[in-house]
Amino acid sequence: MIAYLTSHIGGSYKKDGIRLPAPLSGQNGLLGSLQKHWPDNAKVLILRVWQR
Repeated sequence: MIAYLTSHIGGSYKKDGIRLPAPLSGQNGLLGSLQKHWPDNAKVLILRVWQR
């Protein structure tokens, strides 16, 4: 099992107060690493915590 901890995953942006989908960020190397290690039909859990 591989676990990733990151402060910026991308995946959404806010427009007019509504969160909309967007591609994952390749800025911090996360996307490249996911593409390298992610097998076909993988089971994935993504937790995203918003701070108020």
